[in-house]
Amino acid sequence: MCIRDRYGDHNLPVYGFEVGPALYTTYERKVITGGPNKDDQVTFIRKDGGATPDTLTNVRDWNSPAGTPGKAPWHPAWKEHRYQGLMLGHFLLKQLQKAIPKAEAEVSAGPFPVPIPTELPWYPKDWKDKLAGPLSRTCSQHDMRCDLPLQCATEYLPRRGHSLTEIRATETWLSQISPGDKIPYDENLKVGSGYVDNKMAFCGWRRDGWIAFHLHHASPQGTLIVCEPSYGWKRPDNVALLKEGAIFKVNADEVKPRAKQLINEFCFEMDTEVPKGGSIFSIRSKSDEKQVCVSFLIWT
Repeated sequence: MCIRDRYGDHNLPVYGFEVGPALYTTYERKVITGGPNKDDQVTFIRKDGGATPDTLTNVRDWNSPAGTPGKAPWHPAWKEHRYQGLMLGHFLLKQLQKAIPKAEAEVSAGPFPVPIPTELPWYPKDWKDKLAGPLSRTCSQHDMRCDLPLQCATEYLPRRGHSLTEIRATETWLSQISPGDKIPYDENLKVGSGYVDNKMAFCGWRRDGWIAFHLHHASPQGTLIVCEPSYGWKRPDNVALLKEGAIFKVNADEVKPRAKQLINEFCFEMDTEVPKGGSIFSIRSKSDEKQVCVSFLIWT
């Protein structure tokens, strides 16, 4: 939202920062159904009647193999993505151009490092109240940086750091693409276009038993956050919400998620303190009718 508002200050065309109605200032994004190639076409029309630059013409060139899924009119093709990148880069460079002289003046006049303002308008309202337990006690009201040695493991690709496969203590569940992404994932592989962001997850039914993970290097009174993968437009009917559809244990003791919800429903904090040094965290689905999936573990 703040980026979109700032773009207006520079009289730049704005589009593509949310799915749905186009965002624009100086251009109108027009979808032409059934264009010359019997496909949806998109053109940008200047509101002042001027000529559209080359970077916004023929924007439906996808630069991907024929038959690649996802070529919907609300998905920006490669020229639109490039244009968004140019606009974002322009905005960031303009802000740096303003900020660097100010920072140099403040460094020469006062202490270093220069304090960073924390009244940032893009923080979610009352975000701190959504946290509970030890994690919330380390955060100030306006600063989202928590001075804790966070440990994290994810099955998503690409990734940097530990995977859930590396810290897995059992071999019961299989690592697979998120059930919500399986159809487009398979279709992309079929036409040879690849799939860069692989939302991998461990998924299991009750019959698959428990999956267990080593939580290493835990701090005293550590906390644990568990996240399932995202599921695109809709959660598949045979996938339960992890928070509601699974049983959890730390070592041999059953534990439950905290009642308070975090920023979104895909992640939740466990109502327990992770033992100092480390422990075993286990998950099992409650049902053979609905599977559950896990993609991220974050602990302190």
